Amino acid sequence: VKVFEYATPAYQDVIAAIKGASATIQLTLLRTPIVSLIESDLEMRLGPLREWTKIKMELFSNRELKFEKLLTPAYNAEIQMRDAYMVSVIDLPSGGGTMKFLMPNTTYELRSRDSLVLHRWERRLMGMFAQLEMSIRKEGWLQKKGGDRAALLAKRWCVLDSSNRMTYFKDASKEKEAGSIDLNIATSLAEVKGGHGFDIATPGRNWLFVAENRDAQASWMAALSATLEDVRQMKKEQQAKGGKAILKAGEGAMRDDSDTSIGGTDGEWRTSVWWELTSNGELRVLTAEGGTPMLSMSLEHVERVERTKGEEYYEYCIDIDVEVPGKEEKTVTMKPPGRSDMQQWLGLLKEQAALHIKKEEEAKSGSVTVSAHGWADISRSDQPQSFGSKYAVLVTEQQEIAEMMTVTNTLYWFEDEEASKDLGCGSALDLGEVEDLTRADGDMVRLSTENGWALELKFRSESATEQWRSALTLCCVNAEGYEPLAQPLAGPDGGAEDSEALLSEQLRMSESDSLGSWKAVLCELYPSGTLVVSGGTSERAASLSTPISIDVKAAIGIWLLGQTGFRHLDIILPGKKWTFAAESEARLEVWHKEVSEIMPHKPVRELCTGWLEKRGDVGGGWKARYFVLLSSRELLYFENENSTKRKGTIDLKEVSGLQLLPEDFYNYEDAFELVTSRRRWILCPESGKDQARWLEALRPLIAGEGAVATAAAGGDDASPSPSVRAHRLSSMARQTRMVGAGSAAREGWLERQEEGSTWQRRWFVLFTRPTETGVEAWVDYFLDEKKTADEDSETIEVGSSSHISRTSEEDKPHCLQITTGGGRVFLLAASGEADANAWLGAFRKATFTTVMSTKTDRTERDSYRLSMDSTALPLNSSPALHEGWMTKRGEGTFASWTKRWFVLQDSGILLYFADQSAKDLKGSISLSGLKKADLKRSKPGSTDFSFTIQTSKRKWQLNAISDENWQAWETAINVILE
Repeated sequence: VKVFEYATPAYQDVIAAIKGASATIQLTLLRTPIVSLIESDLEMRLGPLREWTKIKMELFSNRELKFEKLLTPAYNAEIQMRDAYMVSVIDLPSGGGTMKFLMPNTTYELRSRDSLVLHRWERRLMGMFAQLEMSIRKEGWLQKKGGDRAALLAKRWCVLDSSNRMTYFKDASKEKEAGSIDLNIATSLAEVKGGHGFDIATPGRNWLFVAENRDAQASWMAALSATLEDVRQMKKEQQAKGGKAILKAGEGAMRDDSDTSIGGTDGEWRTSVWWELTSNGELRVLTAEGGTPMLSMSLEHVERVERTKGEEYYEYCIDIDVEVPGKEEKTVTMKPPGRSDMQQWLGLLKEQAALHIKKEEEAKSGSVTVSAHGWADISRSDQPQSFGSKYAVLVTEQQEIAEMMTVTNTLYWFEDEEASKDLGCGSALDLGEVEDLTRADGDMVRLSTENGWALELKFRSESATEQWRSALTLCCVNAEGYEPLAQPLAGPDGGAEDSEALLSEQLRMSESDSLGSWKAVLCELYPSGTLVVSGGTSERAASLSTPISIDVKAAIGIWLLGQTGFRHLDIILPGKKWTFAAESEARLEVWHKEVSEIMPHKPVRELCTGWLEKRGDVGGGWKARYFVLLSSRELLYFENENSTKRKGTIDLKEVSGLQLLPEDFYNYEDAFELVTSRRRWILCPESGKDQARWLEALRPLIAGEGAVATAAAGGDDASPSPSVRAHRLSSMARQTRMVGAGSAAREGWLERQEEGSTWQRRWFVLFTRPTETGVEAWVDYFLDEKKTADEDSETIEVGSSSHISRTSEEDKPHCLQITTGGGRVFLLAASGEADANAWLGAFRKATFTTVMSTKTDRTERDSYRLSMDSTALPLNSSPALHEGWMTKRGEGTFASWTKRWFVLQDSGILLYFADQSAKDLKGSISLSGLKKADLKRSKPGSTDFSFTIQTSKRKWQLNAISDENWQAWETAINVILE
């Protein structure tokens, strides 16, 4: 139907368009041919005696339902389904069933030997006649087992309805629902042997029910089996019609933490929305069932699905982390109507996300080695282009792909040494493309590639040039004149050593990377680290004209690869890979063990990876981070699995303890903590199984035991190296932060005393540096203004958990006390009152900025406008600690709430204005003399973010609007109250 040339989807739209017309219009109605949609041979109760009679029933596309009586006297009739209010199907244990059409004045009753035929009719009629209500297919008492292992059976009144949902109640009155099972996502139904029970499997949970007797069990299983088959047929029809099937749908609430300008809800809840998950991996949110789409997510972009932590844990919420390439990542939160719905959504989303996620093939084993690093002037001589002074890093990457170890050599260069921590930030040259390597004039090395590049590197000294030339010679495997680290042995006896060999055995050696060409050789491993490969004396041994000597001490990797029965040993030297196999895998493991013990180089390897929840320092919130445990006793964490830029590092060499936390710790049942002198790191894996995996990997690397364990795994002496999978560079063997990595917020002379030691005069610098999520701050101190390093110095972290205050000591009246998040106390003495106040202001500004950066979402930072240097505020020139929108309630019983722009000054005055321009001052609140107890949240733990400030004259009522805003204002006001 078209009205005014616009296609309208429904009859109601046509009527609305006609009613809205201001003039006479011409309406053309085009009717499609009437076709038969479904027909079946059934039995119906007919006649005054209501006897079962054979009929043929047929449904047409014009919504006419007709039947023909097949026995004499035969006749045709129509059933007015527009008058029906319910279609009810009852399944029988025999496989048959009955169906009723309920109308105000009559009831039609039908039956079939195959209940699936009746279900097919029910689906078609329900889809065509919108007025039909949901019907009950079966109900009665069952014993239900709880979700926990130790749970007991509880008697429940269970109802199976035509929406394919089984709901259970505490009594037959059905007044209060105890839970439900969405059979649209059920995967199987099975009889429980040894009783009258049956089990319904859904993603994430199995549901166990027990009937009163064998007949009741059979009846329930017949009804459920028919329902599950009905669901399968329905999904097949949906798939055939639209190319996708709806796996699960239902009402709930939704919150999207992204900005409204890009389709999000800015962290606000949208209630009574409709969620739909389809078989093609699309998760949609609609305004209502059949309504307008609000949000669509592809499961291949879902990084993580997990139950929400914190207070919303008890509200049965689910967090869905979405990361679309080229767009800002976000978290969408689903709030199903109850616990059972939450369990089913959670299980199904996890299952489907795992099926649809698309990831690149990852290496099963591997490591990365840094052969050389240092400053060089880099340019191209093939064209007039100079890159300037760069920090160069030569990297050898070993990666297992398709059960083979591949080795690639890459030259990276960066703006400075700090940037070299993340290889993804630099420029790179694949050294496999280098055809010629020459020593140019002076301290210069030239690399010529097959595509015409001529890259020149000029180093700072003769020794650096020679070191780099040697390293590059080994890594440019395709360059002219390349020679691997293996030399023929001189002498008539092949140069065998005088000492007795540790191992002497006939092995097979591959001459190609394809593992397709093997030759039998005699291998002898000596204590000096020399591996001699010769033809041997056996008839099976290959003919080697000259024995080969391999210096195992120069190896950068040894790997045992391949499936059982096809395993091989790869020994990696700079520029060369040697592959061996043995008659038995047990012997190959012996060779792997012996060579590993001789090889002094322990490349940094990834020992354990995965998602963990990390709690912020001292009372901070929880964040999901992707953690990587390195054999260098470092635990790195990243924004997500594919991030190349790390968010932080936990140095396990400083960890003094690892312990489990109580099961009820903030609803994080599997949490554990790592304790250092500076901080308690609280982490929580996704399950008890994951917890065991992490604990097993971490424990050998901590405290005294770790010092021994890392000798074999790559410990303190391990080569500073990137981790393999995402090209993440671990610590470049530097224990202190590079000067200049951040900007100096303040610097000057202070005297330092720590925990009763003598006073020392040092040049202090307060650094701040922007990060991806905000600002970090720290303090370094030096021997003089030129920043000459103090060997005994240490970095003082100034974070969100640090506390800075004025104090005094004997003969030192102008002191500052810094208490770090880990509990350490630093005493600093200034030269006078003005100097002490200036340092105090700088410290408070830095710590407050880091607090705000951790508590404020990126999409909301503009609204907070942290303007710490603002001097244009009214009343006085005190800088603003924080500003933003809140609502304020006036005085009196019937007072209303008004939106105001608030500005908190460092002087302790809270100003409020008509708008964000801060020109029309409406009033002020003095925080002078108030205590922390005077600031109270009105309804803690709720979604009401109002709070009060009690002054001597009035109780001020304000509303921060959101939880993030409340935390920001609470932090800022407490800075004043302290």
